[in-house]
Amino acid sequence: DISKGVDKGIFQITKDNHIYDLTISSKKMPGLFAQSKALTVAARYAVLNCLGEEVLVKQEGVEDDFDAVRVRPNSRGTFHWMEKDMPQLLVVKMRNKTQWCYGGLRIDQVGTTPLLLPSARGGRPIVIRVEVRLAAGAEGCAVAVVLTRSAHEGEWLAG
Repeated sequence: DISKGVDKGIFQITKDNHIYDLTISSKKMPGLFAQSKALTVAARYAVLNCLGEEVLVKQEGVEDDFDAVRVRPNSRGTFHWMEKDMPQLLVVKMRNKTQWCYGGLRIDQVGTTPLLLPSARGGRPIVIRVEVRLAAGAEGCAVAVVLTRSAHEGEWLAG
């Protein structure tokens, strides 16, 4: 309810086969501007790279890596669906270090998933942790997709 201070909504814009999931929020302004509301429009999804490596993310099935979002270490990148007719699943790889993960991730449901990234050079694969969570506000989005190192990497690879 906007009258209670903060209201958030999600909407889509489709253009040239792309789907842009956006979020809008309003906040009552303080003091002299108390009768006004500030509107903020932002991407619904942001990928937060808490790994020490640069990563690429894209929609599963999109062949061209040119459409992948590059997210530098300890930074974030916004994410949109590049092909409206393909499944809305996210794939990840570490740039110049791994191949694309096998299978895509749903990022429309909150949860944590271990993700196996095959080595680009035939070595040992890397396991990362992907946490999909509702954003706290500082992320500038509605849903944060957080990439971190898995604390259980050895266990996943041994089993």
